[in-house]
Amino acid sequence: SEMCIRDRLGSSNFPFMYYLQDIQIRIQSNWFTSLVDPGVSGSFHVDVYFRIYRDGSISTVDIKESSGIDTLDKSAVRAVMRSAKFPPLPVGYNEDYLGIYLRFEHSK
Repeated sequence: SEMCIRDRLGSSNFPFMYYLQDIQIRIQSNWFTSLVDPGVSGSFHVDVYFRIYRDGSISTVDIKESSGIDTLDKSAVRAVMRSAKFPPLPVGYNEDYLGIYLRFEHSK
């Protein structure tokens, strides 16, 4: 199973890749696919969106595209929530928040 930051809202030229990598590593380490319904087989993905504010706190995590598997959707949201609070946004980034679209892909 893997996850990746597909697209960043309004900041496609976001220059702070190290920050995004840090977020991705944190969330990956908090994503427990063992909680996904063991009867599920095939390839699925769930897309979530959330905002990281200047101080590293986050908004609610919205499911933008459900996998159709409730336990998988919940595991993705839980991974993000467990990973917060994130480090403060980079000093050179001038927006009030960073919008993150994240895709969780699960195959078994």
